Amino acid sequence: MKKIVLLLCILCTFIQAYAWKPLFAGHRGSYRGVENTEEAFMNGINFYHYTGLEIDVKTTKDGECVCWHDDDLKRVGHDVSIPNSNFVDIKDLVLTQTRSGVEYTGTICTVDRFLEICKEHKIFPIIELKWATGINNNDMSRFSTLYKLIEKHELVEEAIILTSMKKSLEHVRTNYPQLTCQYLCYSLSEENLKWCTEWQIHPSIGVGGFDILDVKRCRKAGLNVGTWTVNSEDNYLKHGKLGAYMMTCDYLRPNDMPELEDIDWDNVILPEDTTTAIRVESITLSTNHIEMFKNDTAYIDVTILPENATNQKITAKVRDKARQIAINCTENRVRIVAKTVVETVVTVYCDGLSAECSLVVTEDDTPVEDLVCDSRGVRKTLENGQLVIHHNNQTVSVLGQYIQ
Repeated sequence: MKKIVLLLCILCTFIQAYAWKPLFAGHRGSYRGVENTEEAFMNGINFYHYTGLEIDVKTTKDGECVCWHDDDLKRVGHDVSIPNSNFVDIKDLVLTQTRSGVEYTGTICTVDRFLEICKEHKIFPIIELKWATGINNNDMSRFSTLYKLIEKHELVEEAIILTSMKKSLEHVRTNYPQLTCQYLCYSLSEENLKWCTEWQIHPSIGVGGFDILDVKRCRKAGLNVGTWTVNSEDNYLKHGKLGAYMMTCDYLRPNDMPELEDIDWDNVILPEDTTTAIRVESITLSTNHIEMFKNDTAYIDVTILPENATNQKITAKVRDKARQIAINCTENRVRIVAKTVVETVVTVYCDGLSAECSLVVTEDDTPVEDLVCDSRGVRKTLENGQLVIHHNNQTVSVLGQYIQ
């Protein structure tokens, strides 16, 4: 019998190595109940079965730390300022919020009570710092009060401090190094990665703001990537397959989500870690915008040989500023983020040769394929290696490709 038990334990260990789920945290508690209230917290635990709960923190005039996102209570029925009110003046106000057609009521919850719930139910707390009196980039004098509450409930090792305020996080890492920190951001720019690495602060990135190479870079720097807000199975699968170790959700139920296959990180090769050139067979334009403002996105589809290639380095020039971009060839596309309103040129280097494409815009985010198929006098020609579209007396170079 002991041998069978041992064999089962070994088998379970083997299976776990190839199947996993990220950690799940309830956003502002959960979607059942007024956000950031005790009812939302308890439903996050008992109905959704989250193993973590995320809250926002504000401070009252007399220094009480409360769970709330805004500076006032207007969204829940009261024209009352939190920073200008003592806790005794707001603690009994009935907060009302309708969510998915259901009206919920509740009262404001202190961070002290929230941490008590987390301790009792063995839940890890994610405490998002909002700009508040004594807890902001310019003044962290009240953070010690918050830390004492975390310490009181013996959650120092479990608690996560989350915020988009970099100076606040630097203060926490300097003065409370035992606390885990996360940086709330929309994308992992080179600047953000450098800062997170320097301060050893894990990034928490909005859905769609990162790819598997971003996660690999973070892992290389000893960092984990969390993401928010994940509310569908498609988003769960997409970001789980990218390696996000934690997901913040409003109403996604972890028990309903399938397990994920383990990622072979050794096979995810960063462009900067290899000098192996990959031959590019063809490049075709997929989608553009009529103007590319900062953070606008355009995509190009890439066909790469050999088929088992994992990535390739691309230099995308926006005016006279070059930006290094890596593509994941399992998806056959690369994200290009514009820094200014300009034409974008992409140059791919491979085997000592080069292929260049000019990304040219179309109105209403019209795919080039649709423009080419338009019957209103569209004509396409190949001139000096450039694919040219003639449309409504206008001539634009849609895709240029040449091999030198």
